[in-house]
Amino acid sequence: MKIGSIKSKEALSHIINISNIQLGDSYVSMEEMNQFFDQKNVLIHVAEIEQQIVAFSISQIMDENSISELLDSKPNFNPSFFKKDLRYAYRFLTAVHPDHERKGIGQALIDYGINELKDKVDYIFCDAWKSKDGTHIHYNLIKAGYQKQEEIGNYWLQESQQKGYTCAVCKGDCYCSAVLYVVDLN
Repeated sequence: MKIGSIKSKEALSHIINISNIQLGDSYVSMEEMNQFFDQKNVLIHVAEIEQQIVAFSISQIMDENSISELLDSKPNFNPSFFKKDLRYAYRFLTAVHPDHERKGIGQALIDYGINELKDKVDYIFCDAWKSKDGTHIHYNLIKAGYQKQEEIGNYWLQESQQKGYTCAVCKGDCYCSAVLYVVDLN
């Protein structure tokens, strides 16, 4: 397995495919992926096996404006861990193709992301998807040093309705919760 940064826009379709399978149809659009690819403060990491992308993770280095935009865009999202004058990254998406789950690939991506960000930010936070099946990647985050902060119900409901994506678990609008985690890199 090889982990690294995405090299070209041609690889974005593989990420979209994994996202559609694991997170629901149209959760991430090609337009959004192209925007992520073009932003210098967004890191897109992929795991490859035999030159095939089998997993990905996306993080964004946040400035004060992007934190404000995030807080404004998510109802009931006002985490107590934000402090002025500290540097943050938001790990907002990690998914592994179902054929490659339970092989340590998600853990490897999380660990790789921490290593890539440790000299750039003080904290990484993320929202983990909690459905009726449990909190996805909970144990991976804990193993990597993240600490659970809080849970927000119906976290993706408004977004799923606005963007029109179908939750892979709810099979329609997303009524799943988010569990917020933070890792201190100091």
